[in-house]
Amino acid sequence: MRENNQPEIVVDIDGDYCLVRNIEVVPLLRNKGIGIDYGGKYLLHIAELLYLLENKKFNIKIRNTKLQDLLLLFKHRFHAQLWDLYVVYRDLRKRGFIPRIVREAPHPTILFSKGKESEIKYSVFILSEGRPVPINHLINLIEKAMRNKRIPIFAIVDKDGNISYYEAIKAL
Repeated sequence: MRENNQPEIVVDIDGDYCLVRNIEVVPLLRNKGIGIDYGGKYLLHIAELLYLLENKKFNIKIRNTKLQDLLLLFKHRFHAQLWDLYVVYRDLRKRGFIPRIVREAPHPTILFSKGKESEIKYSVFILSEGRPVPINHLINLIEKAMRNKRIPIFAIVDKDGNISYYEAIKAL
């Protein structure tokens, strides 16, 4: 704990994910539905780290990164798709959902349920307004979600960060 009585999270940044180094905070994160167990490690996506920073519920310490490196990381990592992923993640959290960012998905994707213990029911595919996506790619995303018995939703983020959600259905 730090002087402001907030738990501290110590992370090492590796790509779009952060490895949590102080395992004593993992139960707190897991209880909030933030982060994932992956290969014996507990990881936070950069979007989840931003969410924690914005909400000021934890003190974040980035261990393996100097300030200059962190600025370069944000410059190179925070392209429109990653920012849109964060905006949708934050919006779903504010609405009371438990979003899960899909690791290594070919398209920015969030899975979510209506409660911590519920089955994941929705696949949200994040699209940036003005950025063309081939129709066959959209069809593939819809079919993949339906194969996994999930409701496909497209979250379209405009340049101002406003989100429009559209449930996709497949008409025969």
